[in-house]
Amino acid sequence: MLEQLQLANNKLTGTIPEALGTAHVLFLNVSGNALTGRIPVALFNIKTTRPLTYDFSHNQLTGEIPSEIRDPLYVDTLKVEDNQLTGTLPEQLAWLEMTHFTCNDNHLTGTIPLDFVNDKYMQWIDVSNNELTGTIPEGWKKTLKKAQKCDFSNNCFDDPEPMCNSNFTRTDNRCPSL
Repeated sequence: MLEQLQLANNKLTGTIPEALGTAHVLFLNVSGNALTGRIPVALFNIKTTRPLTYDFSHNQLTGEIPSEIRDPLYVDTLKVEDNQLTGTLPEQLAWLEMTHFTCNDNHLTGTIPLDFVNDKYMQWIDVSNNELTGTIPEGWKKTLKKAQKCDFSNNCFDDPEPMCNSNFTRTDNRCPSL
């Protein structure tokens, strides 16, 4: 089993190979390249009790965050920020024991699923600079207070800023109709 694959900042182009899913990589960092296409669903077929870290940030990936991510997968960190991702936040992410989730600077829409954040684990969440709507779920209040960082800025949320600790960031809304 290949445990770590670090390919960050190598000016890589093309798509992420589906075959990486058969390698059962526990730590994959392909950030800071020029990768295109979708995040391969095959990467999330690994069965393990060890923490997984996936960093797809700062590329040109398209499509949606895969909804095929589910238990018994132990995804500790999922970074997909600064891509061209669309769609909604999959409810399946609520089943994971993530400590870090960043999806900022994409084109994500829809509301935040009620059970999206597991308050026992989440330490770092950034959903800023998307087109998310609705209200921030009430159940997040406890999680957001404990988080080291939470950023919900520049979205289309209805409610006032959530009750986060001092590391909460909220700036002007990016929705022109508000």
